[in-house]
Amino acid sequence: MSRSILIKPIISEKSERLTSKGNQYTFMVDKKANKLEIKKAVEAMFSTNVVNVNTAVAPAKSRQRNTKKWCG
Repeated sequence: MSRSILIKPIISEKSERLTSKGNQYTFMVDKKANKLEIKKAVEAMFSTNVVNVNTAVAPAKSRQRNTKKWCG
């Protein structure tokens, strides 16, 4: 169950800073999972106590298509 909720850890400069300073970890999780399910999944996978869960939904990046315009 925990493997289907936790997709992968996020490795970035900001997440590394949060890990070293505030003992916070960042994961990409299933969009349908709520905070209680995320908390249980992390506690089951890493055998630790979770104090708080923060979530954020990032909007998708817009894609540009470079096509030639026909002027005629």
